[in-house]
Amino acid sequence: MTATQQRLLSFILFFFITITTSINAYASPAFFNTPASSGRWLVGAGGGIEWLTLGNKTNTLINNIGGNPADVFTVTSGTQSAGLQEVFLGYRWHLSNSRYFSLKLDYEHFNQTDVNEQRIPLGFSASASTDTYQIDHQALLLLGQFDLLKWRSLMPFVQGGIGFSKNTFSNFYDANVFTMPTFPNASQYDFSYLVGAGLDWKVTRHVLISLGYRFGWWGDMKSGSVDTVTGGSALPSPIHLTHTLRSQQVFATLTYLFRGDRG
Repeated sequence: MTATQQRLLSFILFFFITITTSINAYASPAFFNTPASSGRWLVGAGGGIEWLTLGNKTNTLINNIGGNPADVFTVTSGTQSAGLQEVFLGYRWHLSNSRYFSLKLDYEHFNQTDVNEQRIPLGFSASASTDTYQIDHQALLLLGQFDLLKWRSLMPFVQGGIGFSKNTFSNFYDANVFTMPTFPNASQYDFSYLVGAGLDWKVTRHVLISLGYRFGWWGDMKSGSVDTVTGGSALPSPIHLTHTLRSQQVFATLTYLFRGDRG
């Protein structure tokens, strides 16, 4: 992890602790309509399905045989699905009889998934071929959630958060006619954000079950760089595969409220 990423992690942790303690210390009854002590610590876990899209980003790779259009490639890929798991720790404030705000430190892990990527040599569209590799990513986010209203035991919510994601590229394989480099495994950290909406169901004073949808942007996924093709021929300059990762999620979580919910 770079110094910048360490500073971002420190900021997220500092911001989470500062906000939770400050609101508890200085909350205005006029705003909350209830004492600041109505807040509750919470923990939770969940899972779901993620549909990961590798940008609609085109990569152009040029090998060392200059002037041959078969040595210029466009690379595209589609949407991949994978499972996700998450755990979180946070604090929930009771704003009024029907509104709540939660701030969570949320960790998400996305299962490794296979990517089949089509490679088309320029001028040789009939010679399209396929590369395969695997990707996975995990994210740490500061996630805010606002429950808009309460009807019986149901509370619709919106949420959003920022943080960083670790994106990993691995196990590249190419078995095509055109000579290509074998891209090495690599991981990188990048800024990420998440927005979503859903429905909380208050099962008991201590337990919430949530269902929802989220959109996430996870930054770039990059392979390791290479400066030779298979067989050892040199490239004019190092190259790598790169894609911007974004996803749609359907998720369910179980939340436990310490000391229970008074609302």
